[in-house]
Amino acid sequence: MKTHTACPVIKTGVVTMLTFALLAVLAQPVGLALAGPPPPAPPTVWINMNDLVLSPGSTGVTEITVGNVNSLYGIDFKLKWPVGCLRVAGTKVELGPVFPAGSSFVAQNVVDNTAGEVHFGVSLSPPAAAFHGTGVVARITWEATCAVNTQISFAPNSVIMSTREGTPVTPMPYWIGWSTVTTATVMPITGQVLLQGRANHSGTSVFASEQSCPAVDLTAINVSSLPYVYALTNAAGNFVLNLDTHRTYRCITAFKQNYLVGQKDMPVGNLGSITLLGGDVNQDNCINIFDLTMIGSRYGSTDSRGDVNGDLTVNIYDLTIAAGNFGRCRPIIW
Repeated sequence: MKTHTACPVIKTGVVTMLTFALLAVLAQPVGLALAGPPPPAPPTVWINMNDLVLSPGSTGVTEITVGNVNSLYGIDFKLKWPVGCLRVAGTKVELGPVFPAGSSFVAQNVVDNTAGEVHFGVSLSPPAAAFHGTGVVARITWEATCAVNTQISFAPNSVIMSTREGTPVTPMPYWIGWSTVTTATVMPITGQVLLQGRANHSGTSVFASEQSCPAVDLTAINVSSLPYVYALTNAAGNFVLNLDTHRTYRCITAFKQNYLVGQKDMPVGNLGSITLLGGDVNQDNCINIFDLTMIGSRYGSTDSRGDVNGDLTVNIYDLTIAAGNFGRCRPIIW
């Protein structure tokens, strides 16, 4: 029998009263003190939307992607991988759409297949505006020369993200992801993750874990130290996870900032569709008065921590989504 965390039952009338009460608060003078905000979600930097599955002689592309960033103007990073069966095809890293070729200055673009290292640094150039949100900063094409099951990772403390003013993109530390390349026999897991209140469902992280559900809280860990395989959803919410058949993956977790986590026990084949419920802006795994207050305190701003539906403004849509889900807790069961 499946079980899940339950919040106290809240009657519809109470939700309505809470919503009107919060709207009344919003009408008060701007200087009114509301609950203090929790620490902002950290920017993320990871390698690839899906782990690569290559056969000897074949090639594949990884994407260096940033997420949840504000005022990004430049990035510098180093990648490392074990030398032997994997090499970068070509001599340069390709720019991603975050840094358009005509509006960027590449300061460093060095590929060393002998040492198993890449060093890449790029900045936007005036009059280009700083980047906000999630996007691909670089692409790398890899070639497998023999059977391989290895990991591509960022060198320790090598990721630097800068604003136009020459200060670090905050908050720190950054959440750092990695990627694996394998020629092992794989089992594809497919599915769709929809985001309540959105037409574009991209950017949800889907993790396969060898731990049983509910897995470790993904908002508080560095996944590079744990046995996860992950992918990102596309605009339609679709994803593919290629799982090594020599391992037993017991849980699939779908995570998106400001939404309740979704999970599936013992995943096999196509999981179908799941809709994540919006409103958990403080990421405490329940949608409650703290979330409504946090959205209310940011009403009319562009703060991503209150922008549930991703329209770049904290407004009545975000408030009503959260209020409609009042009392709901993670996980949403697939």
